[in-house]
Amino acid sequence: MCCPASCAGYPNCSNEGKLVESIIGGKPLSWWGCRVTPQVAHVVMKFILPRRCGSMTMGSGVYLGTTPDTLRCPGLSYWSADRLSIDFDSVGYPSVVPNLCVDIQSTDNTPPRLRTKVKDYCAAGVSLVWIVDPESRNVIVHREPNRGQILWGDSILSGEDVIPGFECKVSEFFRTLPTVTE
Repeated sequence: MCCPASCAGYPNCSNEGKLVESIIGGKPLSWWGCRVTPQVAHVVMKFILPRRCGSMTMGSGVYLGTTPDTLRCPGLSYWSADRLSIDFDSVGYPSVVPNLCVDIQSTDNTPPRLRTKVKDYCAAGVSLVWIVDPESRNVIVHREPNRGQILWGDSILSGEDVIPGFECKVSEFFRTLPTVTE
């Protein structure tokens, strides 16, 4: 979760010493959301770590631009090694937008709010956005703001050209959740 913060000390922020106008924070995720986020990270990290094809963060700020300074806080962010060195280390945020942002739908991260976030990610140059819904157990795949593909169950989710070769069943993201009974 990101909270409003000063740009002081962050070399990529141009509003030195002022509050960042567009940090989007929020309340903590639901219990299911908190269980799904590390599971999604685990599934993706099993693929990217041995290949050293990129870096992933969980819950860190993503710097999207400067008019005004804008940070978003997706559940997960992935940068390909081509976009950001896997050895990147800084106290600030990378000045390069991620290739992939993953957000978890929850009572606070509602569909209208997520649509705004998808729009912001895409406008900043994020290539692929996954919206994971723990309650419906589906993933909406976005390459552009107003068009998404809904996948669920044994549907195959692909990293497409963002994480080439990555594929998993959508159901793998929800393995840690209890079985829902009607």
